[in-house]
Amino acid sequence: MPFVRITARHGDDNSPPIKTSQVVSRDRMGCQQAADHLVELGHRRIGFIEGPHTYASAKERRQGFAEGLKAHGLDIDPAITAEGAYSFESGFEAGQKILSQPDRPTAIFASNDEMAIGAYKAALQMGLSVPGDLSIIGFDDSPLASRIYPALTTVRLPIRDMGRTAAETLIDQDNHRKHTMIFDAALVVRDSTAPAPKTFKP
Repeated sequence: MPFVRITARHGDDNSPPIKTSQVVSRDRMGCQQAADHLVELGHRRIGFIEGPHTYASAKERRQGFAEGLKAHGLDIDPAITAEGAYSFESGFEAGQKILSQPDRPTAIFASNDEMAIGAYKAALQMGLSVPGDLSIIGFDDSPLASRIYPALTTVRLPIRDMGRTAAETLIDQDNHRKHTMIFDAALVVRDSTAPAPKTFKP
């Protein structure tokens, strides 16, 4: 049965080989931009809520974020990193864990918007304001990202264009030829990120 794979990979990486057409999202690129944005705002202690290790997207997003931090001489800190399940509930639990550390971060990057919004709730329950005390970035640019308060800074993927391209490739009479179509991710800056607090008390 003909199919088109939609996947998160690094550029046009095709390892292991995919024997069909594929739509590739450059998740890594968007996560590098997220790291750049937080560091440029003065954040140095940045928490990370990653996705499930079994997901290719989670691996790409972690790698991109790590590369973005590395460019500024920083690393992902295991003490303020937690794995989520791409759900609101797991983001809330991860946010609680990260923000309960004695030396809590001034910013958190979450690997999708659902987990980022869960981190909002954790911050609120701990009496922290977003973005005054804590900057938060998500990934996906889901509809909720622009509707919550403050509006979420996030990484956008052109999901509709990716889906349309996959469908058009499937119905193409010339689909016996393998194609790799690449879509870039890009940071969308809204209101959930701000300069790191000048005075910080854990």
